[in-house]
Amino acid sequence: MIITALMLSLQVSASTPREGVEVEMEALLQWKRSLSDQSQSFLSSWDTTSTASNPSPCNWAGVYCDDAKSVTGINLTSAQLKGTLVDFNSSSLANLTFLDLHDNELTGNIPPEIGKLSKLTSLVLSYNEFTGYIPQEVGNLTKLMVLSFSSNLLLGYIPASTGNLINLSVLNLANNRLSGSIPPELGKLTSLTELRLNLNDLTGSVPASIGNLRGLKVLSLYGNQLSGALPLEINNLTNLTLFFLSNNTISGLLPEKLCQGGILTDFCASNNRFTGTVPKGLKNCTSLTRLRLDRNNLVGNINEDFGIYPNLDYIDLSYNNFHGEVSPNWSKCKVLTSLKISNNNITGVIPPALGETTMLHFLDLSSNNLEGEIPNLLDKRLPAPTPILAYELLTIIKLALTCINVDPRLRPTMHHVCQVLSPQRLSPSPRPFGTVKVAQVLNLDRKVEGD
Repeated sequence: MIITALMLSLQVSASTPREGVEVEMEALLQWKRSLSDQSQSFLSSWDTTSTASNPSPCNWAGVYCDDAKSVTGINLTSAQLKGTLVDFNSSSLANLTFLDLHDNELTGNIPPEIGKLSKLTSLVLSYNEFTGYIPQEVGNLTKLMVLSFSSNLLLGYIPASTGNLINLSVLNLANNRLSGSIPPELGKLTSLTELRLNLNDLTGSVPASIGNLRGLKVLSLYGNQLSGALPLEINNLTNLTLFFLSNNTISGLLPEKLCQGGILTDFCASNNRFTGTVPKGLKNCTSLTRLRLDRNNLVGNINEDFGIYPNLDYIDLSYNNFHGEVSPNWSKCKVLTSLKISNNNITGVIPPALGETTMLHFLDLSSNNLEGEIPNLLDKRLPAPTPILAYELLTIIKLALTCINVDPRLRPTMHHVCQVLSPQRLSPSPRPFGTVKVAQVLNLDRKVEGD
């Protein structure tokens, strides 16, 4: 009797793993059958018609298993899948540790049953067409390290239960239609290194609890409807490398300790309502590669508030209330390609040293109070322009300024443009290119009207 019972016990224990494989296999096949015809070609390996006596999903495209042949991962990125997750049986795939379905054509809701995948460490459903709300049950996935639902059509609030995901390193909900405020519960996610909530319809102010995320390297909140002043606790985020706030209505001062960690590379706060001066930390932030502060109400001396940035590629300070002169130090930013300081209160002359920035492709100093001569800013490796070419360049400049005149009545007709650019009208200028006055360029539109 004892021997018989032992044999039965061994038979049961031996059959259990195989039964589990069959359950997982049927769950995957059930989901496959629910998908559109276009999805079937990529999933052609998902079948049980092979000659093997014990077919296994471990050899199927995009399916990963452990040593016990249990399905632990699914990666079907860019597989042209079209369908829903309605028939995705989460209960039968309880050993999944990662699920990546990004860049497909999946639609419908994200089912609440997904919260049963308690072993998941990575859940990526980005770049699909999911609709509806983010289920509260996502908060049950407490082992998650990566959660990305970006670039879908999701609505509603960010669930407060997301604050339960204390092991999260990456939270990406960008480019959806999420509304409401940023839940303060996100401040519990102290393992976060990336938080991307950009391009939604989020409102309210940035919660003070965000300052708890001291390990954060990426904070992206641009393209929402956020308002109010940034909390003082934002100064705790000294490990930021990317910080994006553009296109909101955030007011008050810029963070006082910006770039205190000395590793900030991109800071974009354009098109907000920031006031006051530029933080001192930004002047010495030599790690910067991109800086956008345009379209705010910032003040200060542009000579004193900005330093020398050896890695800076792009800077836009336009549409503020900066004063002072254009500093020759910009020429020491050796990889600078775009310098935009238009629509401020800048005075003085354009420093000839700007001609030393051989990488500079775009320079906009318009709508300021500059004076003096326009220096030769052409690449020194190129020969100086002939008088004819110089005159042609200036003609095009003055014509362009006329075409964007704020008064439509003063803009030239196409017939007049053709006349001005005709070979007969383009004649050499008696004045060398390097001695043209700023005021002359700014007033050349009047000459075009009188020609």
